Amino acid sequence: MALVPKIVKDDWVGLRRVLQKLASSKLGSTSSPTFAGLVLSDLTASRLIAADAGKGLASADLASWVAGTENEISVADDGDGSVTVALANIVDLGGSI
Repeated sequence: MALVPKIVKDDWVGLRRVLQKLASSKLGSTSSPTFAGLVLSDLTASRLIAADAGKGLASADLASWVAGTENEISVADDGDGSVTVALANIVDLGGSI
């Protein structure tokens, strides 16, 4: 159910009703609004979303979330938001598994 009716171009009476309905809405810290078609224009497409130091949303590359382990697993940032994960410095001990 929509919070307010759809706004129609040049319908000033309808716009007044929408504004009055919004003004009477009681949204607080426990409210859970639902958004449809939300667009955040400051984010980068095909990237993860993280919270920055100010608790705002920011784009993040996968390399920010994945780390390797020294001499075992290497993680390389591909520069396009993705990473390449590889085994590092594997030594053949001559045995069989």
